[in-house]
Parts: sequence; C-alpha cells; structure tokens
Amino acid sequence: MRFLCFLLLLVTIASSQHVNARAASGAIDAKTFKQLTKAQNYVAEEAFDEALTVLDKLSKKKNLSSYALAQVWNYQGYVYATKGEFSDAIQSYQKVLKQKHVPEALVLNARYVLGQLYFQMEAYQDAIDSLLMWVDEVKSPSAIALIMLAQAHYQLSKYDVALDFVNKAIDKQEASSKKITSKQTIVPESWLQLKAALHFAKQDIKNTVTAYEVLLRRYPNPQYLKQLAGLYGELGLNQKRLTTFDAAYEHGELGKGKEQLNLAYMFLEQELPFKAAVVLEKALANGDLKTNLKYQTLLAGLWSQSGQHDKAIPAYQQAAQLSNDGELYARLAGVFYQAVDYASCVKASKKASAKGGLLFPGQNFLLRGLSLVNLGKLEPALQAFRQAKEHKKTFKAAREWEKYTLAQLERESTL
Repeated sequence: MRFLCFLLLLVTIASSQHVNARAASGAIDAKTFKQLTKAQNYVAEEAFDEALTVLDKLSKKKNLSSYALAQVWNYQGYVYATKGEFSDAIQSYQKVLKQKHVPEALVLNARYVLGQLYFQMEAYQDAIDSLLMWVDEVKSPSAIALIMLAQAHYQLSKYDVALDFVNKAIDKQEASSKKITSKQTIVPESWLQLKAALHFAKQDIKNTVTAYEVLLRRYPNPQYLKQLAGLYGELGLNQKRLTTFDAAYEHGELGKGKEQLNLAYMFLEQELPFKAAVVLEKALANGDLKTNLKYQTLLAGLWSQSGQHDKAIPAYQQAAQLSNDGELYARLAGVFYQAVDYASCVKASKKASAKGGLLFPGQNFLLRGLSLVNLGKLEPALQAFRQAKEHKKTFKAAREWEKYTLAQLERESTL
C-alpha cells in the first residue's frame, strides 16, 4: 500500500508541476487553479474528505477545458487511492482517459496508475491490459512496471509470459546497478522469489534450484536452505541435500520433530550414524520427539553402529524396558560383548531369553556361551553352546565351540 501510494504521489507531483506551468497560459483559469491548490493543501493535512469535496465541485464546473478537467480527475483519483478506495480511484482515472486533448504524459500516468490499482483489486487481466498499453507508449518501461506485469501473469497462471517479464525486470535492475552504485538498485528479494516460484510452477526443478541458489547468495536466509535441500532431493543429489539440510539445522531452521528425524535418517543413508545419533538424541532430550520404543531403539542402534558403546548401552537399556519382548536385551548383550563386558553380556542374554520373542535365539545362546568362556565358566558355557546347537543358523558355530569347550574341560580335569 505504501509502495503504491508512493508511486501515485510521484505521478501527482509531476501533474501538479504541469498545472503550474500551464496556469499562466490560460489552460487552467486562475479560479480553477486556486481550487486545485486548495485541494492539494487539504491532502497535505490529510483532510481527504475536504479535498474530495473541493474536487467534486470543480468537476461539475461548466466551461472547464479538457486539460483542466483531466487534472481534476487525476488528482481526485490520487486522493481516493491514498484513502484506499481503489474502486473510486479507478473510476476517476478512467475519466482522465476519456478527456480529449489531454497531454500524453497525463494519459500515460493514468494508464500506469490504473494498472497498479487494478492489481490491488486483483483484477489482473485489467491490470495487464492497462500496463501493456503504457509499455507500448514509453521508450523505456520501468523495472517496477515489468515486475507488476510478471506478477499479474503469474496470478493468471501464465507462467511463461510471467517469467519473460520477471527476467526483463531483473536484467533492467541489474543494468541500473552497474551504472549507479546504490543499494536501491539491487534486485529486490521478492523479484528473485517470484522467479523461483515461476520455475517451480513450471515443474522446472533444475532452474528452480538455480534461482534459490542465487537467492541464498544475495539474501542469506536460512529458510532457503530448507527449500534447496528439498529440491536437491528431487534431483537425486542426496549429498547436497544432506549438507544443505544440515546447514539449515545448524541455523535452527528445521521444524521440530519430523524434520529432525528426517535429517537423522539422511545421515544414516550416507553412512554417518554418529551424526544421525547426535541429531536424534538432541531431539529426544529437548522433547521435540516423544521418547518411545521406535525412536529409542533407533538411537541405540545408531550409537552401536558408531562404536559408541558407552552411549549405546544406556540407550538399549531404556529401549529394552519399553519393549514387550527380549529382542533388545539380545542386542544389548551384543553391545556388552563388543565392549568386553562379558558378565553384563551374560546377564543381558539371560534377560533376553526370559522375555522371549527373539529373532535369532541361537545367536543369543552362542553369545552367552562365548562370554562365559571368556569368564572361565566352562560348564555353563557348554550348556549355552548346546542350546545354540538347537537352532539351524548357529548349529555349526555352536558345535565347534562345544568341541572347544569340552577339550578345555578335559584339559582342566587332566591338570
């Protein structure tokens, strides 16, 4: 709204200067000029209704020249627009265009402002028609006008035409930036966002990525990292997707819960279980993810894969307590074995068997037997190996260890 009124103000100032220049020549008589000045003074004081009353009386005055009447409608349109009464403003500017013998500059201004007003009213086709007539008449249309045409075409789902206008607007703005070293000539962020949106609407993911990469360089907003990460994923660039998503995470831009979980899975896909575990553990600790059997099991597995036994053990213990079967105690036994804590391995293995429901019960018995061997408890180890022999997958290994244990027992008895 402020941007629109600013443009309208520029138009009105230009028109007012034109009035001053013509007043002495008789194009606007002295009384009319005085009333126009009075209306302008009211506007300066933000007494808009009083200004409109003056302008309404002027518009009904007989024998006004077309030029003078056009100036009245022009200024009346400005006042209505400033008040936010766009429909009335449009009617006023349409009346400007209906006057004969009106200077070209005033006509062009009316068409330009009408284009803006139609856009504000979401009458996008009318906005396009008015702005295109203006573009056809001026030597060098402004970048702002071109971007309005792009936006209007975008609203009508005319993406190719909109993209053409947005590119022209950006090119024009960048050309201005080369001539004038001013921050005001930098391409606005919203223009680059529109370009990205247009490529995405056309399902042109590759160019959408390029547009967002430009956005990120010029306007380092962490939100663009998330959008880029998703786009990289659609292109199958999983490594780029991960690093970009991770950057968004480091900037605190990921949504709580699901997005953090997704990042953990991305790290796991790239065989980075330690980083996955760090992300997941933090999400659970902060309450971003609710602690449950699934997430706790995942966390324990990630720490285990990372070789972080001191982290994996308490994670598995907590997960095992949440579970209805003994599978997680069996996994915990494996972690204890890798950590060379054979006594704890035996305890966990027994808990696993007691709870039941194991995927590989033979492996659990075999692991218990190995731990007992390392503890020098050969008799119970032998019993564990014989239980492992009852399962097909561990039969061979258990038989070999059974032979070994028997040999050790025989040796001990001989000694």
